[in-house]
Order: sequence, then C-alpha cells, then structure tokens
Amino acid sequence: MANKKRIATTIGAMALTAVLAVGGTLAYLSSVTETEKNVFTSSKSITTELTEEFDPEVAGSYTPGQVITKAPTMSNTSDSNESIWVAVSLDYTNGADSITYEEFKQYAEVQGLDTTGWEKIGTAADGQELYAFKTVLAPGADTSAIFSSVKVNAGIQKVWKYGTEGEIVYTMDEDGNLIDVKDNTELVDEVTYYNAKGEEINPEEAEAGLPTYTIEVKGYAVQASDVNYDLAKTELTKLANSALGVVFQ
Repeated sequence: MANKKRIATTIGAMALTAVLAVGGTLAYLSSVTETEKNVFTSSKSITTELTEEFDPEVAGSYTPGQVITKAPTMSNTSDSNESIWVAVSLDYTNGADSITYEEFKQYAEVQGLDTTGWEKIGTAADGQELYAFKTVLAPGADTSAIFSSVKVNAGIQKVWKYGTEGEIVYTMDEDGNLIDVKDNTELVDEVTYYNAKGEEINPEEAEAGLPTYTIEVKGYAVQASDVNYDLAKTELTKLANSALGVVFQ
C-alpha cells in the first residue's frame, strides 16, 4: 500500500512539472534594434521687402485737403526658388496711440485701397487691420500697392483760441459805403485754448498746431509650397499676432 502512495505522489509531481514546463513556453519573442538617425536639414529660406512711394518731407508739412502719395508694396526677395504668401498690417495712430480707421478719418482717409488684390483677414481690438495678398508671390515679384495715397481732411484743425482786445474801426463815405477797415485787435496774454471736443488744453499742446498722425505698415510672409491660401491666412495671422502682441480676428 505504501508503494502505491509513493507512485501516486510521483505521478502528481510529474504532472505539475509538465504544467510548469508548458507555462514557460508562453513568453513573448522580443528584440531591440540599433538606432538609425535620419537628419533633415534645408538651406532654403524666404526673404521679403516692404517698400512704398512716399515723401516724408511732404507729409511733414501737410496742408488741410492735401493728397499725399503713400503706396506700400511687398516684394519676394528670396534667393531660393521659393514662392510665398504675404500680408501687411496697417496701424492707424493719432501720433501716439493706435486708433480705429473710423477714428483716423477725423484726420485723413486712405485712397485707392486695392480690395481686388488684397483681402482684409483680421482686425485687432486696438484698431489695427491685417490684409493678405490673394495671389502667390513668385521670387522677384511684387504685390500691387495695398493703397495709393492719403487725403488729409480738409476741415482738419486742432485748437481754437480765444482772448483778444482792441477795436475794429470802419470808415465810410458820406453815402454809407465802407471804404476802409482798421483792425486794431491783439491777442492778450490770457489766451485760452480748446481742442475739438471743447476741452481746455495747455498752451504747449496748442503750439503743436495741426495734429500729428501716422499709418504704420508692417509686412509678413510664409512659404507657398504645400500651403494653400486658407492655410496661409491662418499662418500669416499667427505671425502678425506674435510680432505685434495683438490678436487679429
């Protein structure tokens, strides 16, 4: 009887060993390869130039109602054979702060805006505008001018001043016809200056005479290969947002 028990125990141990041996064959086959480095580089680059037909001396001594030539264009000056998409931002200012174009029109108006070749793709909260050129610009090519000139508001003025003394003498003949006028009025020291809103301003500000204002133009470009117009507008907008620290929407 004892021998039978030992035989049964031995058979049970062999069976367990067989199960463990089968379990050991379930490990996954695996292997690790060497690293292959694939380096991608390019000598290609794009360069652009923003130019305009503009005479700063004329603009620096403008007169009300004057039309001043200002015609900004973008050029593809890339050495590589790379076409590009371009855009420009227009920043209207009162000489200090950005303002909307509607506010800018109290000073002047843009003339000859090319809405055929250019599309406005965004306006920032401070009034800056972003325009994209709708055609791919080949190497050596130029865009059309986004606008051609600026017309100064004919009624532009900055201050009114009050404070005179004296008298005006009218001389008439025996029939009552006016034959002479002598204006003896003079500005007194206590002159009060007012701006267009009727607010009193100091003499130093009044001495500036006609107002100063600007249109600041900045250009942007992205590659055209593998980039359609819709994608270009998105990328140009990102580029302008980053450059100016604003959000064009």
